[in-house]
Amino acid sequence: MHRKRLTQGLLAAAAVAALAIGVAPGSTAVTPGLNSGTGPKPVSIDRLAFSPDGALFIADNQGAAIYAVDLDRSTGAPGLKSVEHIEKQVGALIGSDAGKFYFTDLAVDPKTGQGYLGAVMSSGGSALFRVDGAGVVTPVALDKLTYSEVDIPNPMPLVPGYRATRDTTVTSMAYDNGRLYVAGLSNEEFSSKLRSIPYPFRSESRGAGIEIFHTSHGQMETRSPVYTLLPMRFGEKMELLAAYICTPLVRLPEDALKDGAGLRGTTIAEMGRHNRPIDMVRYTKDGQDWLLMANSRRGVLKVPVSAVQDAQEIPESTGSIDTRDLGAKRVRGNDVDALALAGADSYAVLARNPDRGMDLQVAALP
Repeated sequence: MHRKRLTQGLLAAAAVAALAIGVAPGSTAVTPGLNSGTGPKPVSIDRLAFSPDGALFIADNQGAAIYAVDLDRSTGAPGLKSVEHIEKQVGALIGSDAGKFYFTDLAVDPKTGQGYLGAVMSSGGSALFRVDGAGVVTPVALDKLTYSEVDIPNPMPLVPGYRATRDTTVTSMAYDNGRLYVAGLSNEEFSSKLRSIPYPFRSESRGAGIEIFHTSHGQMETRSPVYTLLPMRFGEKMELLAAYICTPLVRLPEDALKDGAGLRGTTIAEMGRHNRPIDMVRYTKDGQDWLLMANSRRGVLKVPVSAVQDAQEIPESTGSIDTRDLGAKRVRGNDVDALALAGADSYAVLARNPDRGMDLQVAALP
């Protein structure tokens, strides 16, 4: 899975530290139905996303649920500052300078500009961390935060001691106009699922099964998950832009997204074989709209949104091709494990550094 990077060494106090910040390790229970209260207890902290008004969405893949959390914003400097060797700081906070854990995602709070990181420890348990405008890294205690929760029906099987079967329950989340869009896999025949969940949470979503023509594989597919998802408006029309591994870029009509329905996407680009999409964001600079897309092999690509809007479908008869990338320009190498907008003029990444491990970097938008 993308953005899972195991560091070296043993995290001696992982389970104790996880409990201290409000996330219980080792649990496999799934709370049935909708729920709300104080002190959310996700089994794992995986994908993260924000609503414009500051609700933090936490995907709990192991527990097959999504939490909307009301954060405490009373402390910390506003904004987000780069932090070198952020793994070392996080390891120190949870009991070891050289802990064995990985970061699961990065998201930026639109209310404060502060960054939030999810982390999972190999010995069990998850944690959430905040990075503020002074570069201070702080564990986020969940036990006093209010929340609401919605379950994810028909998740992938849960095999004790083996995370991978559940790691694809939620592969991407994005919020737009009162709805949380959630991509991932289910245990159903059309296992690739896209869900549209109204927020505030009122009901679960069975999701729609997605079928796409996978350009590199040269076939129709229903089991390949969306790795990153971005809601996009073209005039009055709302669509979802989805990127898959190896690496078709697909447009999905939002108005066809109905529970229990089948949904066929329109493949409009191919970003290269043996490549894994990581994150996509949209921004405006110098009067033009751009798409910034991080990838495992092709690095960070800058794509004009106009090219996405005007792109024609790649027909099934095209078969396996290498790239048809809408005029993408590479603006950064393939060291990025997570990417998020950090304001109108900047973006943030978790970036691998060969000399010191993982850095959190904030940079100007290209």
